[in-house]
Amino acid sequence: LTIGSRGGVQLYIASCKQLMRDGHSCCIVSHEEYKDWVEEHNIEFKSLGGDPGGLMKLCVDNSFLSVGCIRKGFSIFYEWFEVLLETVWTVCQGTELLIEILSVMVEIHIAEKLGMLYY
Repeated sequence: LTIGSRGGVQLYIASCKQLMRDGHSCCIVSHEEYKDWVEEHNIEFKSLGGDPGGLMKLCVDNSFLSVGCIRKGFSIFYEWFEVLLETVWTVCQGTELLIEILSVMVEIHIAEKLGMLYY
């Protein structure tokens, strides 16, 4: 699970390719614009929606994780954040392990509630 830049998705593609060689099934959950790229590597993809460009601009313009950034982010992305939470909850059902880059900051709570491993 990753939101934001292409770099986060690239890291997951590499990790998934190795995990799949080791016999695991994988799914990357991120922004829709990365779907074709992920699927080119024969990796399952699920969309979180959202606008990664707008999110990155917000973070750059407002000092990422500052109070101002979070306040402005909620005003801009509130509806998307609700969809994000619902999507993460749904895609995690029946999953054994959740790997994420500290970006959404709710995954550990979902993993704990579902009794799954989290990294």
